[in-house]
Amino acid sequence: MPVEQVEVQAEVLMEAFTVNLEALVTKEYLNSRFAEQQAYTDTRFAEQGARIDWVIRYFGWTQAVILTAVIFPYLQRLFML
Repeated sequence: MPVEQVEVQAEVLMEAFTVNLEALVTKEYLNSRFAEQQAYTDTRFAEQGARIDWVIRYFGWTQAVILTAVIFPYLQRLFML
């Protein structure tokens, strides 16, 4: 194989390796991305937990209103008879 051809092939391979080496993901990068994702997930779970707490309180109040407006008058009439 001629020396010029070997040198050209070596340059092409070196360029391919450097391009691919820049595209590799490092452990530090993965750790930082996983930390970001974990923080995002924690935030979303906290938001959903707050929403669920609000829904439970809302249903508690609506049940209290229904109990006061419907059930208590019914029981009062029932025991007055």
